[in-house]
Amino acid sequence: MMINNKRSDGSWIPSVYVVEGTLILVQVLFGIGSIVGKLGIKTFNPVLFALIREGTAGPILLLLSFVKIASLRRKKRQNDRDLGGALANLIESKIDGEGEDREHIVPFVPYRRDFFSFLVCGFFIFANQLGFIMGEKLANATIGSAWQPTQPIMTAAAAMIIGWERPTLLKIGGIVVAAGGAAFMVFYKSNSSVGSNPIVGNVLFIVNCAGTAGYVIVSKRLLKSKRYVAIVVTAWSYICASIFMIITGIAVNASEKAVRFVCPPNDGEDEASCSAWGVPTSAIGPLIYWIFVQSVLCYMMLTWANQYAKPSSVVAYTALQPMTSALLSVFIVKIFGKVGGIVMPGLNLLGGIAIVVGLFMIIYDTSKQKEIEDALVVLHRDDPAAEDTAAGDEVTDF
Repeated sequence: MMINNKRSDGSWIPSVYVVEGTLILVQVLFGIGSIVGKLGIKTFNPVLFALIREGTAGPILLLLSFVKIASLRRKKRQNDRDLGGALANLIESKIDGEGEDREHIVPFVPYRRDFFSFLVCGFFIFANQLGFIMGEKLANATIGSAWQPTQPIMTAAAAMIIGWERPTLLKIGGIVVAAGGAAFMVFYKSNSSVGSNPIVGNVLFIVNCAGTAGYVIVSKRLLKSKRYVAIVVTAWSYICASIFMIITGIAVNASEKAVRFVCPPNDGEDEASCSAWGVPTSAIGPLIYWIFVQSVLCYMMLTWANQYAKPSSVVAYTALQPMTSALLSVFIVKIFGKVGGIVMPGLNLLGGIAIVVGLFMIIYDTSKQKEIEDALVVLHRDDPAAEDTAAGDEVTDF
């Protein structure tokens, strides 16, 4: 059993099981969110939904990051007093050689050199969330669920291309097995309609999945720099995403044709199926869940785990989304009956077996890779050059 350990500077490193468990919980909460969404956003303008979601989550995350940084600075000032001024200044010069003010050694506002990276992170969040909401509206949720397991494939490919990750047969096999189980759950005896514009919908789902992969890779670069705590990366990325969404929301809702495109008229009608700026009462509950759970909580956990996990592991558990949705559907139908278009799954639940097998393969591979890296650190501990290299890997990747 792997236990929590410490870096050479005494700071805490979570065990591989804590990190992987966090990533699993994120995907379970995402899976619950897809069912919650079915209960109230069918007649909601998807662009307005995404605008409210990101426009609310961004300031909340920023407030939480401010509180976190204030707490860290208080601890830092206390440590400075304990260590003494001269020694503290020496430590600061080792932490960051740029000569920033000592209060900004733990920065709340991003450094100018990182502005573009935060902007790109925000764009990927914007593409991910708008792509899914729009894709679900123009195609359907079933097709959207089937696309989600491609996220670890895209992420792993990008990480391998830039040299951050080595492919292993077990991890790739686990991703493929889990993705196959998810596809079986989604498509076996599926009676769902193809939607009003399936071609555009599928393109948007590709954008959605590529956005997740892009966010994981670019935010990983910011976290590897060790200049920012995870919640600061999440908060400012969301603020940037909100800016992109505000521009998009105003542009779309100002055009009647654009509103008709994102809210296709019902059969036999000419008017758009949803209001440009109206918020249905039935959507308030789903909005609250998607803001506080899907956006604030899940993205905080996702970015935190991204400090320690390999990029492909961060999104390796997306196959859990359709499995969670199917199991929750069983519970809802048994207790409340068929509500909100939710139906009882059938034999497609057997796909969950393949998902569980695939997840165990991924977790086992991650655990073994971490043990190998820890063994290398011990082996080269007496070699300063090798130790520095191993320690650098230890901080950022399992």
